[in-house]
Amino acid sequence: MAGSEGSGTGLVLFMGKRTEHAITSIEKYVPEVVHIVTSDIFKTEHKRRMKDWSAKYGFRAGSVRSIDDLFEPSAVSSLLNEVIAIADEEKMIESKLAWYLGITGGTMHMSATGT
Repeated sequence: MAGSEGSGTGLVLFMGKRTEHAITSIEKYVPEVVHIVTSDIFKTEHKRRMKDWSAKYGFRAGSVRSIDDLFEPSAVSSLLNEVIAIADEEKMIESKLAWYLGITGGTMHMSATGT
């Protein structure tokens, strides 16, 4: 969990079905906030997880965003747009965190976009 001063870290996770990489990243980076970008197939499932993980690990639950074209040529643009939307959302609350992007889960499009 983040301490009273906070960890100074934000985490954006690209997620598919599996969750192991997310738990590993949360435990390693001890983020103050986590956002998830996923497929529309997993959005509801990851919203529930976000609530549970936020309570368990003590971070602010960010947004869970999804795209519906994950296996289309437009996926990279859609994924980038979601990360930009997260950045804009965090600017609105004057967040000054160091950001990490989890690219170990999801699809090849997610890994390529994260890189």
